[in-house]
Amino acid sequence: MFIGTLLLSPLSDYFGRRTIFTFALIWYSIATLFMALQSTDVGLVIWRFIAGIGIGVEFVTIDTYLSELVPRERRGAAFAFTATISLTAYRQLRFSPSCWCLEPCSGSMAGAG
Repeated sequence: MFIGTLLLSPLSDYFGRRTIFTFALIWYSIATLFMALQSTDVGLVIWRFIAGIGIGVEFVTIDTYLSELVPRERRGAAFAFTATISLTAYRQLRFSPSCWCLEPCSGSMAGAG
């Protein structure tokens, strides 16, 4: 994400925010599709890195794209919705590892010994 934000986000000044946001969204979608099809850990890391570049460009352009796309009287609600979704996603990500570990680890070792 850092590389996409730092190196590719200035392209939005030259080509326009809408064009770059659309390009980044397509980039991210294709990269995550290829990431889902990987069978090796190296391939997964490479495609995750490539997807991260696309999402880094999206992070920079989404707020200005919203201000151009949404009518003036609804911009506050649109920004609030975007902020709510992003904050909820981070909170869900924080709690998801605890949901994966609901089974006690000692249960698999019960028959050993």
